[in-house]
Amino acid sequence: GGLNFPFDFPFGFENAGTGTRFLENPGLEPSPMRITIYGPAKSPVVVVGGNRYEIDVDVDENGKLVIDGTCKTIEVEDAYGRRENAFSKRLGTQREDSGTYAFQRLKPGHQAVSWDGSFAFEVVVFERASEKGWEDG
Repeated sequence: GGLNFPFDFPFGFENAGTGTRFLENPGLEPSPMRITIYGPAKSPVVVVGGNRYEIDVDVDENGKLVIDGTCKTIEVEDAYGRRENAFSKRLGTQREDSGTYAFQRLKPGHQAVSWDGSFAFEVVVFERASEKGWEDG
């Protein structure tokens, strides 16, 4: 019952099914994320922790859309590796904690995840440490 994509992923995808999915930020601070959406997808929306990550682009079959909160970039890539900047295609209010900010950081703990199930995606959370660096002395 899973989805099969032409990429050599080290894991399998499953259909959205029913129920709630969760994502965990094990850190103590809000963390940036990289969301990769695999095509085909038309104006994909992923909701994580109550924030809508919505980009008004079409992702072709075998293509992907990458929303990278670490460097605040949004790119759509086709099956041939050609990339296009999609930063201007963000939808919603682009302000921290607005509920529609494309680079909203993930709050600590478990956060609900939802989407319409018509595409596959992955989320990478970059845990942030609040401790300052060590100094020799």
